Amino acid sequence: MVGAAYLVAGDDPFDLWDSTPDACEVESSSESFDIAAARAVRQVLSPEPVLRWTPVSLPVEAGVETEIISSASTPPDGLVYILATEKDRVRLLATVDGVEWNELPLPADVHPEFFRRSDEHWVIAGPATDRGSDDGDDVSSGRFLEPLELPLDRVVVSDDGGESWAEVPVDPQNPPMWSDQHLPTLDLLVSGEQIALVTLVRPVMHLDEVLADRGLLQANEDAGVVGFEDGEVVVGIREAGSLRASDISGSARILRLPLDDLDLTERDLELVHRFDRINAAGLGYVRVYAGDRDGLKIEAEFDTEIVRGVASEDDFVLAVDRDEARGWRFLASADGRTWDEIYSAGSSLSLPLAGLGPDGRALAVVGHSRQAQTVLTLGCGQPPMPVAAFELPEPNGSWVSELVVSGGPAGLVAIQKSEKIEFPDTEIAEQKGRPTETETIDEKRREGSASWSPDGDTWSMLDTQDAFGVDLASSTIRFAVGGDFVLARVKAREMNSAWYVAEVP
Repeated sequence: MVGAAYLVAGDDPFDLWDSTPDACEVESSSESFDIAAARAVRQVLSPEPVLRWTPVSLPVEAGVETEIISSASTPPDGLVYILATEKDRVRLLATVDGVEWNELPLPADVHPEFFRRSDEHWVIAGPATDRGSDDGDDVSSGRFLEPLELPLDRVVVSDDGGESWAEVPVDPQNPPMWSDQHLPTLDLLVSGEQIALVTLVRPVMHLDEVLADRGLLQANEDAGVVGFEDGEVVVGIREAGSLRASDISGSARILRLPLDDLDLTERDLELVHRFDRINAAGLGYVRVYAGDRDGLKIEAEFDTEIVRGVASEDDFVLAVDRDEARGWRFLASADGRTWDEIYSAGSSLSLPLAGLGPDGRALAVVGHSRQAQTVLTLGCGQPPMPVAAFELPEPNGSWVSELVVSGGPAGLVAIQKSEKIEFPDTEIAEQKGRPTETETIDEKRREGSASWSPDGDTWSMLDTQDAFGVDLASSTIRFAVGGDFVLARVKAREMNSAWYVAEVP
């Protein structure tokens, strides 16, 4: 059986702490992490209980883009939420059983890219519905605009179930010579009263006033910072309202100014470094705005472009991508303001965070090799604890190419897809002469499996062909785990999405 779940054998795959981390002091368990107990974890494949699937219809038109939000609520309320993007609007739908759906009210002036809720608030983040074109061609500001130079997404909060919404101020805290080129928001996290907005940012430096004061810029000209070289800032000068600053070939002339002449602050120099690094390679860097409904301000920044987040009732957890070789850093915060590294791991073959587990804690999926993938719970003031581990059989002939874990109050669902490569007999290959790479591969196929567990200990396999009429290897299936049900969205090839629900036994 491809993709059977069991603990990795051999060397200790749980390179975890053996004591409670000092980070994020909140009321939580201080029990030490037991390495020996982690090694003894075993997952049992059982024919029972199984999930019985029933087709369901959502109150949306065929072909409408939908996004499942299975961990929108902290603490988990057992509901599953869906954002449905129709031609002229976005609808927020919620269900307590996967069958009956209710539409929830949304603000009229914010396009809801993210919806989160806690016991205290409903919170939405997204662009203003009237902010205009995204193409960056508006030159009414009198300076160059970079591609995707958009305003920061708005954040709005409701305390009355969406009937009314109030703006949450977000302060970019830019120094005088800088503005932000905001790319789409990466995540919105809400825990109790605390809110964290995770964004991708490019710094943009503006020297128009400095150059004009020195007589280096005429009234009909714009200045655009192109980069930094040898302690100097390189500036392109052009006719006002013409090309963007990043296109140096369109500059009428180039100026070079020593950075020492600009009286830069420590924050200026930090942004210069980021500007230079991003220009060399990359889209931007990650910034975390945090606070409460009274306002958000910059609390953390990371020199990376990939961050995933999840909020529990007690804390926030971020997975920060270091690089392909070194994998992920997991950071935790009780309030979004102070972040501490609580764990690091090798690269995962899946999304590093899988929502909230049955106990309400953040679920992380980490890799120890191409075959070994471990599901952990992480959080403030508690050691990482293993929930489940996956290893693919026949490590010399196949490996996990995808592992998607979804958690919720009713348990966990895991999807594994494997890519299997068979090689021909070596002696036969040698008789034919040195084989090419293409000739060496005799057979290559994709296989997949899915499984469900109420607690991470006992797992039952899901027969997707029998349940949904599709082959898992050639289709996309995503699960959302509610209070006592599991919802599945199934999409095969060019077909519209089909939906199924199973009541948890």
